[in-house]
Amino acid sequence: MQRLYRKEWLVVASVGALALVLRLVALGQVPPGVRYDELVNVKMASHIYAGEWPIYFQEAWGHEPLYHYVHALGMRLLGQTVLGVRITSVLSGTLGVLTAYLALRQLFGRGVAVLAALLLASSFWSLMYSRIGLRHISLPPWIGLAAYCFWRGLEAPASERGKIGLWFSLAGVSLGVTLYTYFASRVVPLVFVVFVLYLLAFHRDMLRGRWWGTAVALVLPVAMVTPMALYLIRHPELEQRLGQVSGGLFGALRTGDLNGGLRAVLGTLGMFSFQADPEWLYNIPGRPVLDPLTSIAFYVGLGTLLWRWREPRRAFLSLWLLLGIAPALFSWPPGSLGHTIVAQPAAFGIVALGLAEAWAWARRRTTGPLRLSAQLVVAATPLAFAGVNAYDYYVRWPRYPEVRHEYQASSTAVARYLEQHPEATPACVSAPYVDYWNPWSKMNFDLYAGAAGAAVRWFDGQQSLVLPRGQEGYVYLTEQALSPAELAPVVSALLAQGAAPVWDSSPGSPDGTLRIYRWHDGQVIDALLAQAAQVRAWASAETTYIAGASEAQRVPLTMPLDYGRLALLGYSYGDEAQAGQEWQVTTYWRTLQADTAPLAVFIHVLDDANAVRASWDGFHIAPAGLQEGDLLIHVHGLALPDDLPAGEWRVELGVYSPVTLERLPLTIDGEERFSGEAPYDRALLQAPIVE
Repeated sequence: MQRLYRKEWLVVASVGALALVLRLVALGQVPPGVRYDELVNVKMASHIYAGEWPIYFQEAWGHEPLYHYVHALGMRLLGQTVLGVRITSVLSGTLGVLTAYLALRQLFGRGVAVLAALLLASSFWSLMYSRIGLRHISLPPWIGLAAYCFWRGLEAPASERGKIGLWFSLAGVSLGVTLYTYFASRVVPLVFVVFVLYLLAFHRDMLRGRWWGTAVALVLPVAMVTPMALYLIRHPELEQRLGQVSGGLFGALRTGDLNGGLRAVLGTLGMFSFQADPEWLYNIPGRPVLDPLTSIAFYVGLGTLLWRWREPRRAFLSLWLLLGIAPALFSWPPGSLGHTIVAQPAAFGIVALGLAEAWAWARRRTTGPLRLSAQLVVAATPLAFAGVNAYDYYVRWPRYPEVRHEYQASSTAVARYLEQHPEATPACVSAPYVDYWNPWSKMNFDLYAGAAGAAVRWFDGQQSLVLPRGQEGYVYLTEQALSPAELAPVVSALLAQGAAPVWDSSPGSPDGTLRIYRWHDGQVIDALLAQAAQVRAWASAETTYIAGASEAQRVPLTMPLDYGRLALLGYSYGDEAQAGQEWQVTTYWRTLQADTAPLAVFIHVLDDANAVRASWDGFHIAPAGLQEGDLLIHVHGLALPDDLPAGEWRVELGVYSPVTLERLPLTIDGEERFSGEAPYDRALLQAPIVE
């Protein structure tokens, strides 16, 4: 390899700096929040901090480990902040640009390498994965480094066995590391294996004196991945993710769906110029990787690869692209930008080759103004590509409602509002990802708000409402809960009667709609609770129902019912219960103990044999953040079966831990009561009449 001249170092440093800046700028605004996949990775880091060092992570349906260890280190250094969560991806994306430069310079020289690095640095594809805390982007830096080292070993003089051994060993180690990054990496060794077979068939002289080196490069990754492979052989159930995304060509062929197989192939092959990833998570659905100008350059470059396939460098790049997109042929969705990430450096290398060919053609075949015009078009193509990609990524993509929802822009907007208005507390926030097991809205909020999160209660306004102890508080309704059809009617009615609007975001806000109310009228709640408490309830043993005898054994209860952590203040029924319809039960609770442990409520409709015929289990209020004395209102929708006979039916209610599945006992008159040796842990409610 020629020496890197001082000017070249300056160019490389400039491209690297550009890549880093593009990945850091407005990182807290784009994406508009942190989605649950990233937050699952935050939880994995907490396991590492606790001393767990798995070779393969079980969470999120199975993950290779390398990214998570580096990710944990990044958060340890920068804290649980947006930058801390995403710094590993930012640096991986930047390093991916630099190693792509090294690999392509070794293959095709400085000009092609610089063009490819600029295109990769500014591409929507790379920006997307470099700015979210997922492991996909940890793969490209290592395949770029492996390709660079492999070719350094392949081109070292046969007499310099030390250099050959060093470079091929580094290539093998890089390949081995790649296998610990992301499941698509499993095609990476195939690129090198197939290329060595190609050399055996057409360029055996290139392997003369280097056989042992290529063997080292191919055996080392096998040795390195063996511990993880053996672990997965013993625990095949851990790779659920492969089953979830499998499909595509294999799935179509298994079912005989030839049209489906053709769609999978065309959908993947067309990802560069026609239609790519359909998921809002990682793309503007269907947006191709390249614009029209770079698409032309891509096909020019691809044409030269195919036409001159006997040239080893071009054959290698062709294999890199073809095998790099292969995972998307056999998985869902076709053209997935994540599943094809192995091909990312190769794709932009091919575009750069096409631009270099166009530039050379203009110099050879044109003169005067025509030559100047052609060269200006070629020179402007990377700039136009950067402009289009920057606009699409930083401006267009984050404004779509689907993106705002997936990346939790609403809870981010609450965090920003509270940062500017710390007096608007205690805050009760409606968000879509709130229940006893689902902490994502709160986790996203905490990354942006920090200490302000301590004063926030979380609920899902579609089914519940939280009001703080005392007479005043602020209720934040985010975009998810503001549709009249989605906001629970009891919540809407209470806010209309007892709250005053404080703030409403402007229409078309990038963060979505945010509406804030100040709760101020305790009399409305007092009247509602007084009515809800005028109901009957009993404690009873869980036995087969016998008319008369069962009623005689019941222990009458009066509101409130003490479940230790919560007190049931009362309940009410919705419209008359009808078989085949949803029947609503609204419950009213007071927090007795501030506790972050998961909590859930069950409501069951029972038949005479004490079997459950309809049920509702869950809790769409986050225990974390609740304070003693807070009021909780919950609407439970029970789907009554079509074959439910008419008549009176028994309804039971209780509270339990969703972790241990143990019910919380009822305290009656200040003490636990027992049915036999078991404490009462459920209440029978008034029997509805099913029509």
